[in-house]
Amino acid sequence: MAGAVGFLLPSFIVAVPAVELSPSTKIVSVGLVLLGTLVSIAATIWLGRSFSILPQARALVTEGPYRLVRHPLYAGELLALIGIMFRYQQPWALCLTLLSIAIQLPRMNFEERVLEETFPSYKEYASRTARLIPGVY
Repeated sequence: MAGAVGFLLPSFIVAVPAVELSPSTKIVSVGLVLLGTLVSIAATIWLGRSFSILPQARALVTEGPYRLVRHPLYAGELLALIGIMFRYQQPWALCLTLLSIAIQLPRMNFEERVLEETFPSYKEYASRTARLIPGVY
């Protein structure tokens, strides 16, 4: 359920009226969307056949972008969403973004439990690798 809601919820941001951005804010917005999209693409490519919509423990991927954070695909999606949020500088856009992040956290916890149960080495990997932000969280 969290996967479906987490995937669909950000699309409702287009219902919030857009605003005209200053050139510098537009550059930041586009930059975050591009960076987030590139991170998401890289993470998906790196996962290869291990990618799935529902949590499945097909393989423990710890290299490439997964060497920096445990959930680079979510990190990329959230970066892009934050970039999109700038186009809709309204309290509703911020609320949708924060709600989307809040929904992804339990999803990450569930995925991590599945991986920990399947791969004993996951606990050690998780202890040395940040969840979403390298060196921070």
